[in-house]
Amino acid sequence: MFKCINLNKDNIIKFKELNKNSKNFNLLNEDFFILYNNCSFIQRLFLKKRVKLLYKKEECIGYIWTNTTIKNICHINALNIIKTDNLKEVSTYLIKSIGENLIIEYDCEHNGYNYNILEDIGFKKGRGVLELYLDLEKFNDYIKTPEHINFENPIINKHEKIRCYIQNEVFKSNNRVPLTKEDIYFDESQDYYLKDVSFFIKEDDEYIGYGQVILENNIPFIVNFGILPNFREEGYGKVLLNHILNKLKIKGFKKVMIRVSSENKVALNLYESLGFLLYKEKHVFIINTSNKK
Repeated sequence: MFKCINLNKDNIIKFKELNKNSKNFNLLNEDFFILYNNCSFIQRLFLKKRVKLLYKKEECIGYIWTNTTIKNICHINALNIIKTDNLKEVSTYLIKSIGENLIIEYDCEHNGYNYNILEDIGFKKGRGVLELYLDLEKFNDYIKTPEHINFENPIINKHEKIRCYIQNEVFKSNNRVPLTKEDIYFDESQDYYLKDVSFFIKEDDEYIGYGQVILENNIPFIVNFGILPNFREEGYGKVLLNHILNKLKIKGFKKVMIRVSSENKVALNLYESLGFLLYKEKHVFIINTSNKK
């Protein structure tokens, strides 16, 4: 009933149509022909071998474009399925077309239906990033700042060391390369940097956290936000976030965005407690073909 066929001269016209509309399925899908049109003849031959078109009888109902396998990990550059019946059977053919004993990963931005299709095919939802937004016109500054808490704007050539320390402690991870003061200087020199809405939070005279705002396409994003581990669970994160939001509202911004790991439930609860709502979400979807025996 189903079959997978390599991209070739006979089906490339149909593939162009599927590729053109692939972002309807997932905005993160890569455009095959942006790469293909800049390749040599030999490179194009190898590139076409990475594309499999899925047929139901004689009707082409989708495709999958994978990257070169590194070790046992294979990344999907683009996937598009336009017919959604018999998805479990579709999964069998797609997986066989890629190979066995692989971990297959696919980055996907949720659009209301694609997550369900991927899970029906057999993908498992992995790590993700949530993008939240807040309507500042509806935001009310209702949190009172304790008397022993104060805020301070970072001063260039003075606070790089303490900011570097705070961010390295807040975001410490085995997979993260620690920041240096040079990284901070570089950040401060960028056009997106807004020094008047970047703040340290202090308990008396001790620096205990940091948060800043940058501009992305003229939209303010809160980044590098966090409280030092020894001062958490005291409500200081909410106090700092409230302060930043209030300053943004005073400056005339209408909305603000923030990104958070889907696994960071503490941060997510904090942002939602101040009125942030989900705007978009992206996850890595995974299939382990060694389990598909």
